Amino acid sequence: MTKDLGLSGLKAAILVTENDDVRRCVEYDLGATPISGYSDAAISHILRNEDLVDELLAKNARLLGEAMDLCADWAEFHDFP
Repeated sequence: MTKDLGLSGLKAAILVTENDDVRRCVEYDLGATPISGYSDAAISHILRNEDLVDELLAKNARLLGEAMDLCADWAEFHDFP
């Protein structure tokens, strides 16, 4: 949520896998790390709105591209390889 949708205050992740070993490993390691009720409600609300998710992903991609361009310009200006 933090990286993909630009929601820096919501600390939660979603794992989609068909690999039972990976799922069990993650469940075991993160079982004692529940998310808050507010985060759960907010994330659920967002993910139910496909248009909003698409909008957030597009905006995040655009902003990441702009940040990449800024970094590339800085590196070029400073002759950074």
